[in-house]
Parts: sequence; structure tokens; C-alpha cells
Amino acid sequence: MAIVYLLSSTGVTLLLSAGTVASSPAPYADAIAAYWGEGAATFAAMAIAVSAFGALNGLILGTGELGYVMALRREMPTLMARTRGPNTPVAAQVVGSVLTVLLVVANSSRETVGLFTFVILLATASVLIVYLAGTLAAWKVSPKAGARAALVVALLFIVFAFYGAGAEADIWGLVLLAIGLVVRYAMRALNSRPTNPEAVPARAAPRI
Repeated sequence: MAIVYLLSSTGVTLLLSAGTVASSPAPYADAIAAYWGEGAATFAAMAIAVSAFGALNGLILGTGELGYVMALRREMPTLMARTRGPNTPVAAQVVGSVLTVLLVVANSSRETVGLFTFVILLATASVLIVYLAGTLAAWKVSPKAGARAALVVALLFIVFAFYGAGAEADIWGLVLLAIGLVVRYAMRALNSRPTNPEAVPARAAPRI
């Protein structure tokens, strides 16, 4: 049964069986090695690793920026709004990096790989809530039939993705959303008077 396949410039198809894919830590590299040799497989694995590390670094930086912006809006502790140098959010970046590294380390152990999988599904379900809200908002402001037909397709995909994530991840996503709202309002109450001047964005000059 073909699970992984690659097409070369000559149209030759490389196939891997289900058993090979299940037992292989790098099925794409194995598929390349079967046709082009170990050298090509090593080069492909290095390219994949560079892409993966690049994506990971981008996500870590994005997570830090998110925490920094939330701290500026007084929705996170003001500690995360501390900057250094050219407005680099050091505290938020450190917190985001530590959490990301812990998640990656969890995937390296067989005992915690289940936790990694659950967190990935939970993150998927949480993002789908944002997609659902955006789609419903677009439905409200888009009365045209063509636009709404596209939104119906989007809604069906979102529902299918919720089903694929599983009931446990979906329920925990709603629970964490409720907890996030509580934390948001609690942080706003605690940070109603920020003491760190760097945590408050400069106000625009009044118009004359």
C-alpha cells in the first residue's frame, strides 16, 4: 500500500509501504534514499531541519511579541512588557522560549509524547475558535450570495476540523478560553495603574 510517494522529473514514482512508514523516523528521507541514494537523503534531511528550525524560531519570536503586546494592553503581567535595547521584549521572549522548549522536549520522550500530541490538538482546537468567530463575523457583514457560499464551505471545514481534533481537545479549548477571559479581566484590574513607564505606549500628540 503506497503511503509516501515522490515524483521525479522523469515521472518515476517512489513508494513506501505502510509498515516502512510506521517504523521510519524520517519516511521522506527514506523515500529519497531509495531512489537517489544516501547523499541526497542526507541533503534533504538537512534542508528539512533548517526549515523546521527556521519555522520554530519564527514561532518563538511571534509568541514573545504576542505576550509583549498583551502586557502593553494590561492583559498580562507588566513584567512581560519590559524591553531592552531597541524595544526588544526580553521577558516575553524568555517566557515564550521556555514554554516552547518544554513542549519540544516533551515530544522527545515516549512517556510524554502523548502530552505533546494533546497540546498540539488543543492548540488546533483553540485556533479553530478564532477562525469560527472570524467566519461568523464575515457572514454578518457579507450579505452577497457568492461570499456566503464561500463562508459555508469555510464553516464546514471548521466543523470537520473540530471533529478531527477530538471532543477532549475541543472541550478543553473552551475551558481554557473561559479561563483566559477570567485572567484577562483580572490582569486589567491588577494593572489598572501600571508602574513601569516602558509598559505604557506613548500617546499620540494632540491635534492642533
